[in-house]
Parts: sequence; C-alpha cells; structure tokens
Amino acid sequence: MGLIAVIIANAYFSGVEQRAQNEAGAQKMVQIVVATQPLAFGTKLIPQNIKLQTWPAASVPEGAFTTIPDALRD
Repeated sequence: MGLIAVIIANAYFSGVEQRAQNEAGAQKMVQIVVATQPLAFGTKLIPQNIKLQTWPAASVPEGAFTTIPDALRD
C-alpha cells in the first residue's frame, strides 16, 4: 500500500511541475528597467540605482523603459 501511495504521489507532483514549466514557457518574457532600491519621487535615475529585469510581456506597466539608456535620457 505504501509503495502504491508513493507512486501515485510521485505521478501527481511530476504533473504539477510539468504544468508549471509549460505555463512559464508559454508566457512571453521581456526586459524592462526597474529600480534596484526604493527611490523617492523625483530621484534622478543613474546606472547605480536601476537595472534590467525579466518581466511577463502581458503585464508590463504602461510607459516602462526597455533599455537603460532610454531610462537615463533627460
């Protein structure tokens, strides 16, 4: 009985993991510029306080920068 329970549990968890991997692969990802630390309103963006981050394309905020040089332009 214990062996059967282990086999069933293993099959279930393998399926859950496979579905999660398929879903992640199906989502298109893009890179956007994000802050590396909390920034006060009006803080000048410099290379030390921003970075590129992979983000789901379907939920990119409106007006997000996709390159660091674009974010640093005045």
